[in-house]
Amino acid sequence: MLTRAALMMLMLVALPARAQQDPEQEREEIVDHNDDDRDDAPIDVRWEPGIAARVRAGGGAIGGGDTISPGSGAMSIVAGELTGRLSRGRLLLEVPLEYSHRQTYNTNLTEIRARGGGRVTYRFTPAVRASAEAGLATTWKPDWLDPFQPLDTGGLATTDRYSHWDRRAGADVVVRTSRHERLRVAYDYVLAVYDHDPSFDAIYDPIHLTPWDREMHRIDAAYRVKEGVWKFRAGVELAQWNYFFMFAGDANTGVTHAGSGGEPPNPLLELRVAKPRLEGEVQALDELTVRARYEVELMDDTFQGYLSYTGHHPEVEVRASLPSDIEVSAQAELFWRRYGANSYDYEMDPTHPPLAWGDRRTERLWYFTLQAAKLFGDHWSAVAEAKLAVRRTNYAYAIDWNYVNWLAWTGAEYRY
Repeated sequence: MLTRAALMMLMLVALPARAQQDPEQEREEIVDHNDDDRDDAPIDVRWEPGIAARVRAGGGAIGGGDTISPGSGAMSIVAGELTGRLSRGRLLLEVPLEYSHRQTYNTNLTEIRARGGGRVTYRFTPAVRASAEAGLATTWKPDWLDPFQPLDTGGLATTDRYSHWDRRAGADVVVRTSRHERLRVAYDYVLAVYDHDPSFDAIYDPIHLTPWDREMHRIDAAYRVKEGVWKFRAGVELAQWNYFFMFAGDANTGVTHAGSGGEPPNPLLELRVAKPRLEGEVQALDELTVRARYEVELMDDTFQGYLSYTGHHPEVEVRASLPSDIEVSAQAELFWRRYGANSYDYEMDPTHPPLAWGDRRTERLWYFTLQAAKLFGDHWSAVAEAKLAVRRTNYAYAIDWNYVNWLAWTGAEYRY
């Protein structure tokens, strides 16, 4: 999606005709489901059911493609969220369901996402609560054009290999150290299983069209202070990805030695990342809220550091309530990544093309989002959204890793 930062680069191996695609790192933060307003709520000994729902639909257009997959044309969007709740005393049970369908016309960028699961929260005291959840999610991207499969006719073959199933489990603990301060620690586990392209051969050609099957362990800790109109957060995320089909690359060249015959292959790829962050939010006026966040990405390719990098991730968001029941929000963020000393070095292999500029592999990825809603009563609203993603990298190869992608649509939304 345009709202996700994708790390999709290319490793050159001994045969230039066969290349390994770097693993995609999808943006997805651990969501804080806890609601502070319930901390001081009275204990109710009866079972209390509840439900919350949102449905939206509309139409628009997509241009440029989605990450490196090209395509432009009209599209329609249907999305919905439904959460059933059942509470009694200190216990809260939730069943969240989500579904979204982006249908594209005259281009192959249709995408369906669905997620479901269960969550249980127990409030030990007004200051301490814990939650656990489990769920299943799927992303289906049928017949997307694949830049890694050029045809002799000049076009691109299609593939379903960007589609995947995700099994999820997680837990968190929230401790309110004072009325205005709290500490939250969360753990998240995801097992992602991707569709395998028919042209992938794990034995004879294991580094071409390699599936991104992987497991992820993630711990997130955040400390929050709320004082009047101000909110301040400091946190850190620690994560590890273990890949089941992708091999680690040698320093400087990315060679995996995974072809048939010759040297034994390198170990399977393992990535570790630490992301310390600071975030501040202020409600400048009753109608205006400004949020700013800065995060550092410290990625470690544990084998020889070929995919290691340091990244900077600033983000700014402005939300405003305007006259006539109009709400708008604008968000801008940048991922600026500079790879380490053991990353791509064209001088180490004569088959490597030189970098387009600079002496170290670098990429910059900008995201811009604009949303607006006109409220009609308590449930209905007219909505509009526009997104822009711009990527610039100095990595040069047959595939163009620079892109400008945009998406815009308008429609209606119903909330219950």
